[in-house]
Amino acid sequence: MSAAQQLDLDDVFGGLPLKPKKKRSAAEEMCKCGCELVLHAGKKHRGPCSRCLTCKKGRPKKKPPLEQPAHLRPPPGALILEREDLQRPKPMGWAAIAPNACTIYLEQLETLTPNAQRHVWGSKLPPKVKYAIATGQAEKPREWTISAIAQCGPDLVARGRPTRVRLTRVSAGCVDDDAPVGALKFVRDGVAKAFDFNDSEFSIGGVRPGAIRIDYVGERPGKQGIRGVRIELTWQGGP
Repeated sequence: MSAAQQLDLDDVFGGLPLKPKKKRSAAEEMCKCGCELVLHAGKKHRGPCSRCLTCKKGRPKKKPPLEQPAHLRPPPGALILEREDLQRPKPMGWAAIAPNACTIYLEQLETLTPNAQRHVWGSKLPPKVKYAIATGQAEKPREWTISAIAQCGPDLVARGRPTRVRLTRVSAGCVDDDAPVGALKFVRDGVAKAFDFNDSEFSIGGVRPGAIRIDYVGERPGKQGIRGVRIELTWQGGP
């Protein structure tokens, strides 16, 4: 197109007025919480209303915390563990310390099953595992275990390596009896790191003489969304 033709088109269409946009009239609609009428200018209701200040798109601002079952709640006199990787302290679980035993429960700690950790058809990884590896979430169980044992005090570490370790994976999706063995790999490494010994000294079921007996258990909490890891340490003379 030549410059002269372009000028002619500008003269023809340039002077035409633009078509005005239609203005939508505001309409009264009931807020999703049902406590007041609000004005909407052709848009959906967003944000909390001016009365209850709780509804937002028909949902509360934050999800209520999951209530732990009775057998997973901290017993009387238990030590409350806190996360150390956050600016504000947040509960991580609890620990019950006895003279010859110690029970640590890490609540809402997610562990990956062996099927999710290995390659799918030898080439691809599931998106959940890719995200866990990229963000460092795959090694979170080891860091939580080391931090929990350290918060129990130097007297616990001074006892030396335990004579028996029992690891329980609490998950609604724990079905196979061999799933906890691979899923609790990082928890096992954390116990060995905290007491300063090699994880090769563990023996599943105590088959190897002279080694530390370690047992893996899968437990269903009986409630959807509840997950965690229970670590039971026993020294000589304990139960």
